[in-house]
Amino acid sequence: AIDIIIDRREMRKRVGGLLAKMTNTTIPLKP
Repeated sequence: AIDIIIDRREMRKRVGGLLAKMTNTTIPLKP
């Protein structure tokens, strides 16, 4: 279960990074 939670956090970070690169803006993600 812990691994799944960590994976979700990593996915959010990666997705947020991709969106930031595409829009050239920093998108804050809530932990």
